[in-house]
Amino acid sequence: MAQTAIITGAGTGVGKASAGGLLDKGWNVVFAGRRTDVLETAVADCGAPGKQTLVHACDVADPAAV
Repeated sequence: MAQTAIITGAGTGVGKASAGGLLDKGWNVVFAGRRTDVLETAVADCGAPGKQTLVHACDVADPAAV
């Protein structure tokens, strides 16, 4: 059974690299961040289409958004 990770800031930088690394290891990954378009691009850049991913737009600084 695959494990699932929620990565905040997954659209760029360290978050994106972390999400990609986990996908490569067979994890399910939730790409979380403020901009849906940036997150969807990150999913594509990580070679994730067809893998178990979910894009969730939210501002993690706002408790009501998460």
